[in-house]
Amino acid sequence: MDIAHALEGMNLVPTQKDDQEKDIRVIGVMSNSRYEWAILTIASWLLNATLVPLYNTLGVEAIQHILTETKMEIVFANSKSISTILSISKKIGETIKTVICFDDEY
Repeated sequence: MDIAHALEGMNLVPTQKDDQEKDIRVIGVMSNSRYEWAILTIASWLLNATLVPLYNTLGVEAIQHILTETKMEIVFANSKSISTILSISKKIGETIKTVICFDDEY
């Protein structure tokens, strides 16, 4: 799958240690259900990564907690969610290094 190869080739989903010192890889997604989400799910399987949904309905504090706990560095999002992700990322020390927008109009 091209997306998995691109993410791997550009080292956008690095391996990190969880709280039990096991190797993990994490990809965030913040969007409504859509075709690209399904493709990203398959790519995460190929990368042996965990896909972590960030739902707007959780609220800013919960999303902030998820980002802090997972230390994820990449989030895929729709254009409506990018400003939320960027503002939260600034509050937690900008652990997110890459945001990829599903939409063309951002």
